[in-house]
Amino acid sequence: MSESSISREVTTYLARHSQLTVSPVDYEILEKTARLVDLDERDVLLSHGEPCLYLPFVLQGSIKVTKSSENAREIVLYYIREEGSCILSALGILNGTAYPANALCENKARILLVPSAVVKDFVNRYEGWRNFIFQLYNSRFHQLLEFIDEILFTNLDTRLVRFLLSATGGDSSVRKTHQQIAEELGSSREVISRLLKDMEKADLLKLGRGNILVTNEQKLKKRYLM
Repeated sequence: MSESSISREVTTYLARHSQLTVSPVDYEILEKTARLVDLDERDVLLSHGEPCLYLPFVLQGSIKVTKSSENAREIVLYYIREEGSCILSALGILNGTAYPANALCENKARILLVPSAVVKDFVNRYEGWRNFIFQLYNSRFHQLLEFIDEILFTNLDTRLVRFLLSATGGDSSVRKTHQQIAEELGSSREVISRLLKDMEKADLLKLGRGNILVTNEQKLKKRYLM
């Protein structure tokens, strides 16, 4: 990646996030030390146990951050969408700890990587950078509370239907495997498969390989959401 490309991406990102504005001297440091990487779908951005050497800023694409258990069950912690960054990376940089999860590309992505030393320096000297980290933390913390609330107080079948309806495309299809849905909902593939088969028997949807077609949205809502 050419220096001009990095400069252009840095300039564009800072223009959209004015709180991250730095002095001309520090801007040059950012230009010289930042890296720009292009990743493909399913490429690994960060792995569990890796040192947090960079803070990633997602310029294009989407990153899925997951956590795995000892028995290989996986749960989606959050997504990093365009213009976003990773709070677990930020905390790892500031606390000197390893990355506690896995970050994978959902699709083609372009990532701006700012070195940990630069991040720590800017956080120490710029209120805007501190506020950016606090806002990241606050956003993810509230998402976590909402997720816990759903797990504790909402039936899994209701959560599953909400997920299906939110994930349908223009043709009422959900292009996800049972395993992927289980990871999203913090459940197991076996349980999700059983619930989906029950819904198929009730003529609410049709199951295909890596695809679920919602055939009766109104009946699905009436049965599980009303």
